[in-house]
Amino acid sequence: MDRRELETLRDKVAAVALPKLPPKQGYHPGPSHDEAGQKALAAAARPASTPLRRGRTPATLHRAMTDRILYDAPILTISYNYADDWLYLDWHGHLDDDTVMAVAPKLLELVQQERCAKVLNDNTRVTGLWAGAAQWGSDVFFPQLHAAGCRYFSWVHSPERYSQLSAELAVQQTAAGIIFMPFRDLAPAAAWLRSM
Repeated sequence: MDRRELETLRDKVAAVALPKLPPKQGYHPGPSHDEAGQKALAAAARPASTPLRRGRTPATLHRAMTDRILYDAPILTISYNYADDWLYLDWHGHLDDDTVMAVAPKLLELVQQERCAKVLNDNTRVTGLWAGAAQWGSDVFFPQLHAAGCRYFSWVHSPERYSQLSAELAVQQTAAGIIFMPFRDLAPAAAWLRSM
């Protein structure tokens, strides 16, 4: 995708009419983010021999997260999780502003298509600084995601600091109305989202 196509895409996404949103809410910064996930994980804990929802065992839980791949690109795989009714975003590789902004409209489309109120956003395999896209996400994309029906966004941060900073910038500045919860690990992030 060349620069002109990217700018056209940005203009199309920015042109979507958005409802008036309440002031910034829902972001929970600080060390308590993993505590909330640990509490939710402990509340949902079962012995290994006890089946989980819809007959799933802990060994098949990860496979359940990829029941249906809806989108697969070099930097992002989006799957629909039937058991928990959420979209699972598996980001991978080096991200920059252009790559993040290029795939964002696909996420918006899939939230609307699947009527999902929950997103599990996994950045554990991501590197790179994408602060420009983070600001755009905060100002433009997250309000559109809320208008499409997303209400809960569980965000597993990258271990790489530049990517963490970009993610933190994205949610700290938004007034989208989505409840964002940051995590360091996938298991507590999934447990928190499951409890919503």
